[in-house]
Amino acid sequence: MPMTVLLRCRDIEETREFYHSALGFNVRETVEATLTAEYCGGVLIFTSGDLWKSPPAFPGRSTLRSPMQTATSRLLKIRLQSLGLFRTCRTVPESSE
Repeated sequence: MPMTVLLRCRDIEETREFYHSALGFNVRETVEATLTAEYCGGVLIFTSGDLWKSPPAFPGRSTLRSPMQTATSRLLKIRLQSLGLFRTCRTVPESSE
């Protein structure tokens, strides 16, 4: 199931470079200061416009899952690990002493 998501970013050029160079997405400029990034049939559209009247934010977890999102998550993890930017967080149990 293809998915299209609209996201806000602070800097279109920085976003283009990251999604193209670091993650390997196909990116292209689109209308009205937007950027389209495509991978596995899914489309991410980035805008620097303040359509939501709030600062850019991400809650940290997405609840929708599609084949594109699963593949993108795996690719993102692999790329970030190769760049030394991804670390797995584990909770270490406290000592019972």
